[in-house]
Amino acid sequence: MTMVERLAKGTRFHPPGSNAVVDARDVASAMVVLMDRGGTGERYILVGENLDYKRLFTLLANAFGHPAPTIALPAWPLQLAWRAERLRTLLFGGRPFVTRHTVRSALVHRRYDNRKALSVPGIRFRTTEEAVANVAAYVKAQQGRPSAGPSADPAR
Repeated sequence: MTMVERLAKGTRFHPPGSNAVVDARDVASAMVVLMDRGGTGERYILVGENLDYKRLFTLLANAFGHPAPTIALPAWPLQLAWRAERLRTLLFGGRPFVTRHTVRSALVHRRYDNRKALSVPGIRFRTTEEAVANVAAYVKAQQGRPSAGPSADPAR
C-alpha cells in the first residue's frame, strides 16, 4: 500500500522489473473455495496477472488521474536511493520510502504460474484493471477521511 499511496500523488518514473498482481477479494474468495474443493496439503499460487511495473504504474497513474510514468529507472539510482533512505531514517527517524528489499524487488523480473489454482472449479481472478480500480477507490476514500488526531475534532 505504501507504493500505491505514493503513486496516488503521481510519478514520472517506473522501475524496470515485473511482478504479479492479485485482487484481495479474489484471494479471500479462493481461500473459501479451496477449503471445500482444494486438495489436502496442496499449495496454490493465487495470482491474477503477471505484468511489468511500467504497466502497473501506468494503470495506477490513470486511476488517480495522473499522466503515465515514462522514465525507466536504471539500477544505480535505486541502489543509491535505499542507502540514502537508510541514512535519513537513522538520522531523523521515520519510515523509509525505499529499502534494500524494495529495490531488489523493483529490479527483478518475476513470473508466477496460476494454472493449478485456476484448475479448481470456482476460482477466477479479476483483471489487473479491476484490481487497480478497487485499490484506487479505497485509497481515495481513505484520503477523504479526517485523521484520527486532535485536528479531526471540530470542537478544538
